Amino acid sequence: MNITISFIGIIIGVLLFVYMSYKGNSLAVSAGLGALLIIVFNIAASKNGIIGDVKELWVVGIANSLKAYFLVFAMGGIYGKLMDTSGATKRIAFSLLNTISKMKNHKFGVVMFLPIMYLIFTYVGVHGFLIVFLMVSLARELLHDQNLPWRFYCYGAAGILPGYYLAGSVSSVNALGASITGGNAASGMVMSIFYCVIYWIVLVFLIKYDIAHVTRTGEGFMETGAEMWKLELETYKETEDLPKLWQALVPMVVMIVVAASGVDVVIALAVGIILNIVCLYGHLKSKLKSSVATGAAQTFPALINVCCAAALGSVIKNVAGYQLITGALNSFTPLLGGVFLTIIGTIILGSSTSSLSAFGPQAFEYFTEAGISTAASHRLLLFGTNWIYPPHNPGAVNASATAKVPYKDAVIMYMKESVICNTLPFVLCIVLAAMGVF
Repeated sequence: MNITISFIGIIIGVLLFVYMSYKGNSLAVSAGLGALLIIVFNIAASKNGIIGDVKELWVVGIANSLKAYFLVFAMGGIYGKLMDTSGATKRIAFSLLNTISKMKNHKFGVVMFLPIMYLIFTYVGVHGFLIVFLMVSLARELLHDQNLPWRFYCYGAAGILPGYYLAGSVSSVNALGASITGGNAASGMVMSIFYCVIYWIVLVFLIKYDIAHVTRTGEGFMETGAEMWKLELETYKETEDLPKLWQALVPMVVMIVVAASGVDVVIALAVGIILNIVCLYGHLKSKLKSSVATGAAQTFPALINVCCAAALGSVIKNVAGYQLITGALNSFTPLLGGVFLTIIGTIILGSSTSSLSAFGPQAFEYFTEAGISTAASHRLLLFGTNWIYPPHNPGAVNASATAKVPYKDAVIMYMKESVICNTLPFVLCIVLAAMGVF
């Protein structure tokens, strides 16, 4: 009976967390209330009482997540801010845009520009919430110019996922996957490339289909972009004040090479920060101290939200009702049990980082039991925890709040692009891993 009541508490607590997050409440507050409700329902099976479980399960879970994420988030924030302040991000964006603008299909080129830029910046450790601020004004001008729906801005998020998946990425997600499996940022190189190629092919067809569909229906920018167009934003134009392309690329390329060599991601980020300062000092010297301070500090809200959500997962794993979940997972083969756990974890917690922290180690145990290699397990953890962007995903909330995409449209775009683009390569990689190919 205690197990059943505790399991009911898990369901109600998760639903409360999802509902509050969906309504735009802080993930930290939503996760805290959800965790408290789960702990209350588990009181009959608890040895520490409500306050004891809050401290030992939720607070300790937050502390463990902070320990795992802090350096990667802070250094990624510093690196991203230095790129922004120096103009390196704009130089890369304009250089890529000049290339894409030569395509015959301008509408397709404009939409593809967004996930490509998100891929580049995610791969080098720039957090998604910062990329929004880097790209939103330019994207507004481009989509308005082509009279494409503003909701297509959410296609940028499709580029985040291969930025996580591709071996050598210094993103916090890839770093966490490496720490769980004992690998490094370059583990599973062939598998990651295979996945990303198929993912990108599916994404191209999806974007082409959507452009053709809105062309037939006549949907334009203003249907979802009216609020965004009202904002007074700087119109980004290429200027002579921006750094040279080589100055923007050298720190990125060297950092990627260092990470791909198997060195700890924190070291790779440190190399990128130092080279960024050296190569772009002339564009940074007047704002160097403030950029470093701001870059580190602005990651804290996202870090706290992620850690609190991950701690909710820690609470779930340590209450009696979780036995019913593990029992259900154990009815599958170990490989499928690990796959389903990664997916369920993200559906519950809303983000891949939180899901990896909370459920990644147990999923890794399933993969190891199935005879999957460490490198393949690393990649399967990332693929599974990112298979879907659920409605309470922070990305959809951020797109709605910052980019003014209507929340309903943002959620549909995020869920559609993640599930459609991930399913085929994920299934193929599961089958090939089971066959021992990876």
